[in-house]
Amino acid sequence: MKKILIKISWIVVLLPILIAVPLWNLNNQGYFKLKNIQMNLMSSGSSASYMDTLKSNLEKKLLSYNGKSLFEIDLTNIATLLEKEKWIKSFEIQRSWPDSIEIKIKNYELVMLYWNEKNEVYPIFENNEILDRVEKKELPDRIYLFDKKIASNRELRSKAIEVIQRLPEKGPLRQSEIAEIGYDSKLGFWLQLIKNNILVKLGEEKIELKSERVSNVIDYLDSKQIDARVIDANLSQKVLVRLRKDP
Repeated sequence: MKKILIKISWIVVLLPILIAVPLWNLNNQGYFKLKNIQMNLMSSGSSASYMDTLKSNLEKKLLSYNGKSLFEIDLTNIATLLEKEKWIKSFEIQRSWPDSIEIKIKNYELVMLYWNEKNEVYPIFENNEILDRVEKKELPDRIYLFDKKIASNRELRSKAIEVIQRLPEKGPLRQSEIAEIGYDSKLGFWLQLIKNNILVKLGEEKIELKSERVSNVIDYLDSKQIDARVIDANLSQKVLVRLRKDP
């Protein structure tokens, strides 16, 4: 019995050594040096081209890890870097032996683009964060914001994001049909449609209900080939339409 216990004890001692020594040799030979960081965006949405730019910028920040052993790389440090990126909603990091790291990223949705008085463009995400200026050649297809009151006021900006997110997914008032969003202190939020340049007044409450009413009105106007200039849904029970020829 003692001999069996002694043999087992030696196996317990030697086994880790037998595993560690080859790994140590391989590590010294550079077998586990990082060659590639595989980064995958899980939810880039319709702004994929711009999100790829953000991804590329992030990859550049991680280049300093190339050539380091996977054993030496602290994934916590990479996680800290990712947490500082305002456009990242969540992420997963894992080592992929022998020479890679895999990062899966879920991004916040890009909601609108703010144009300032210098004609510079800044992306605004659903988490109410404004990112660095984006080059015009990289502009994604998003609703424009020229209103400095909204851009500079975090609470008002949050309400504008909520208005956009409450728009219907289909129909004439879906996000892809909106050119611009703005705000009036008396009337609340308004939208400028791409089609026919129609101004839609929505206010600040019951956005879903008002959007449905406006969509029905637009469908009716289109069916009758009526050219509207303003659609005011900021009323209690009805929608007011001003035609293009009206004052």
